[in-house]
Amino acid sequence: MREEKMKREKEVVDNRYAKLRNKSEEKKKELIAVNGRLQEKKIDHKVVSDRERRLQERVATLSNELKKMSKYEREVFIELKTEANLECAKRRAENEIEVWMNRFKELETSSGLNY
Repeated sequence: MREEKMKREKEVVDNRYAKLRNKSEEKKKELIAVNGRLQEKKIDHKVVSDRERRLQERVATLSNELKKMSKYEREVFIELKTEANLECAKRRAENEIEVWMNRFKELETSSGLNY
């Protein structure tokens, strides 16, 4: 009777040990996966930090160049930028007009109406 009780207790302990060992192995695998993701994030962070640093340097350089420009050069720059923006808007409007004209022609053709 005592031997049976000890045998059952040993089985219980062995089962617990097996479960804990399995859980430990799962946690080790999770830890390896998390470490891998952490390394990827560190690399991503370094890339983003380097990119941000370069952009900040570029902004500083351009700001210095802008400060060096004379008032006339700044006005010319702003005028050219405005002109470029207007050209883009004009092209967009022309493209939109063309799209609407094509749609109108398609509707005219499909309805059989000619004006």
